[in-house]
Amino acid sequence: MKYRMSFFLALFFTFVFSQDKKTVKKFVESFIEYRTRKSNLLKKEKDILIFGILKSEIFPDCKVLSICFSSKDLLKDFSYRNVYEVKGFKLIIFENEFSEKTDGIFKTLPYENLNLAKLDLNYDPKTWDFVFNENNEIEQIFGLHEKSFYEFLKKKNFKFSSAFRYNLINGNN
Repeated sequence: MKYRMSFFLALFFTFVFSQDKKTVKKFVESFIEYRTRKSNLLKKEKDILIFGILKSEIFPDCKVLSICFSSKDLLKDFSYRNVYEVKGFKLIIFENEFSEKTDGIFKTLPYENLNLAKLDLNYDPKTWDFVFNENNEIEQIFGLHEKSFYEFLKKKNFKFSSAFRYNLINGNN
């Protein structure tokens, strides 16, 4: 339950979304590429991607898009309807009024229960949280851990608004 609340809070306060399906797919695939090239700790058979879209209370006419890895052993009471496959990893999408925006983007796998945690754990995964405007431009990024991340996104041809600003965690500019 604590993990679920942490995820909702991260979604609520972070990422804005008014993207098309192509951008959603690129976002998810870029997250996997960036995280797996920097870490051998992620395992396709044990780690899953959690993805969600919510309405932003901070930025008008925008949605929050958030993604992170979690272990099946840490997931409990997470609401999802389908299991998908992206670059060899299982993906689940938080079910709400925006989840249908992801229909048809990813390869569907047979349903399985991935809520395998026996205890409520407080877990703080690395999460990508982006604010996108109506023109599919990034307005802001939350949870940015490294300067190289911004350059990685530029190489992936993400568009940035003229008002873009990014926030490095712990003041590591």
